[in-house]
Amino acid sequence: MPMHRACTSLGATVIVRGQRTDERIKSPIRSGTIYNGVKYIFPLEDWTEDQVRGYLVSMGVPLPRHYDYFNSSLDCGHCTGYVSENVGRMRYLREHHPDVHAEVVQRLSRIMLGAATEMGNIVAALQEGEPNGG
Repeated sequence: MPMHRACTSLGATVIVRGQRTDERIKSPIRSGTIYNGVKYIFPLEDWTEDQVRGYLVSMGVPLPRHYDYFNSSLDCGHCTGYVSENVGRMRYLREHHPDVHAEVVQRLSRIMLGAATEMGNIVAALQEGEPNGG
């Protein structure tokens, strides 16, 4: 939504994005969708990750170094979201940006501690809900 708001405030009527249908995490809209007066076009929607990479290689487009570690953008180096897809990104950060890596590790550790505490609270609540207290 922040991107959509920024684009509409600039008067954009068409937004072209590289979203593919085979991506696990993606917007629910599809190419050609008009949302609040803005048309979204995804020219790569029906391409696979391999097709995109193959095309770029065939055209001689040099890929950024991080694509040797993972197949996504680095728009947020400090991101703690999408953890299941961050193993390669964390390896890349450790090897090429150790300060950022250390900060992300610290953030993820805090998140893990908070989640573990809440899991303990959930277990306790469930046990209290069982006959005879668990």
